[in-house]
Amino acid sequence: MTMQRRRAYADQYYQAGLQWNPLSLGSACAAWWNADDLLASVADLSPVATWKSRTGSNNAAISVTASGTTQPTFQAKGWTWSAFPKPAVLFDGVANVMAVAPVVAPIPTGVFASNIYVVCCNPSTSTAGYKCIVRYGSGTGTETERLVYINNDARQSPLIGDGTVNVIGTTTTPILTNPVIVDGSWSGTIESGRMNGAYFTPTASATIATLATGTAKLAIGANNVGTVTQWFPGPIRHVIITTLLQIWDQQRLEGWLAWDSWPNGPASPLPANHPYKNVRVA
Repeated sequence: MTMQRRRAYADQYYQAGLQWNPLSLGSACAAWWNADDLLASVADLSPVATWKSRTGSNNAAISVTASGTTQPTFQAKGWTWSAFPKPAVLFDGVANVMAVAPVVAPIPTGVFASNIYVVCCNPSTSTAGYKCIVRYGSGTGTETERLVYINNDARQSPLIGDGTVNVIGTTTTPILTNPVIVDGSWSGTIESGRMNGAYFTPTASATIATLATGTAKLAIGANNVGTVTQWFPGPIRHVIITTLLQIWDQQRLEGWLAWDSWPNGPASPLPANHPYKNVRVA
């Protein structure tokens, strides 16, 4: 048996839920949009009208939808950085966005803390504007949002924010050319960002006025305001929203995503001191 086939069987074993996966977080896993789930319902290279979330425990599934030219494209082998090609949802950076309105439970809103995780790749060097990977809240430019963006600088720095205050990883690995795991966290009056299993640099966190996230709309691939802009131009493999995770669960989730979306942990961008760089999450 070839090494690639062994890895394929191992991936199937882990994805079957026989070992730890994001649903192992139980009710803390509020929504998990996994591109693998489209294999059964969307033909390769076809537009995606509905993307239904997986969810932990008794949480209700949440579907983001799109129609007409706003539909992204399903690519059955669009994620090419793993041991063998895996599914991804490709956003065109021009008109594609998937959304749900209003934002419904169990996604944390108001004062309830949360994390957002994304596995994606951005091939664009454009500095014409911000690129929104995922954003939800009131749909206004006030501190009523939770968002994961790419900054409008030449290096394509990761950015998380609340609609008013941003944390930008200006010396962190940029979201450019190579795939990444990016995570935003909101709790109380603190928001923070992690990239590839390590905190943003030079500043990991910022103080916000209040956590008061609205419920008007959640969007993947562009912003959630009335006039949609800030388009994301690339493949997305996973979007996961959780309640606030302790660091050990953050690392478990990062480790699982790394082993899923790269050939293995050592080949992933996790730092050498990450507990799941060289061993799968058990």
